[in-house]
Amino acid sequence: MDKKILYRIYSGAFIAVCLVPTVCMPFFKADPSKEKRQLAAAPEIHTEDGKLNEDFFKQFEDWFSEHFAFRQKLVTADGRIKTAAALTSPNSDVIAGKDGWLYYGETANDYLRTDVLDSHETGNILRNLELMKEYCDSRGAKFVFTVCPNKNTLYPEHMPFNYVPADRSSNLETLTGALADSGYFCDMKETILSAGSNIPLYHLTDTHWNNMGAYVGYKGLMKSMGRDSIECGGWTSRNDRLGDLAAMIYPAEDAKDRQVYTDYPFTY
Repeated sequence: MDKKILYRIYSGAFIAVCLVPTVCMPFFKADPSKEKRQLAAAPEIHTEDGKLNEDFFKQFEDWFSEHFAFRQKLVTADGRIKTAAALTSPNSDVIAGKDGWLYYGETANDYLRTDVLDSHETGNILRNLELMKEYCDSRGAKFVFTVCPNKNTLYPEHMPFNYVPADRSSNLETLTGALADSGYFCDMKETILSAGSNIPLYHLTDTHWNNMGAYVGYKGLMKSMGRDSIECGGWTSRNDRLGDLAAMIYPAEDAKDRQVYTDYPFTY
């Protein structure tokens, strides 16, 4: 076959592939519910006051980049390849850990202990807490303070091998030590670790703790307040939660994280 014809076929195929995401946009629309965030809205040529929208092209670029056809499938394929082959994430808001675990990217600095509280900052926190306690005391209320640990604080064994914390106290360790004798601090990290659960109390692909983790935290807070807590039992699990971290890098998938349920009736 003539080389010119081959070049034309190749060029035509290349152009066709490039046009597919645009041409197919009306037929293969992005599903914003799967990404758990608000996608960019289509821009208007004029602003609400009738003036020319000077940011139209920037807004159009943002809108197109989030709505072109097959975007979510391509993002998902990219995410699966990178997390499986190199244990890296295509999204800076997500850390791809071992064994399918995902962590929130903004917790990295805290985990690595690169930006820790100094003595002045710690003192300010303690002073503010004392003011809160004084106010509660004046109102005849019990004051209890706790810090919910990040997932990688409780389950660091699934973090990527190249995330190595500095050899110094973390912010949580600093606060825990400073508040140990305060009488109003509930050590949530110790509460969760001492629960002895045979399943993780945080979701593997989500930033939040699961229902059992929330129950353990609730019992810890009630104990700190000197109050009785309800007893829950009959725990079962179902793979029916779409993790917020998974939705960021696997938006085309319906794979669900495990959620646990008790037989205690929900009232909301």
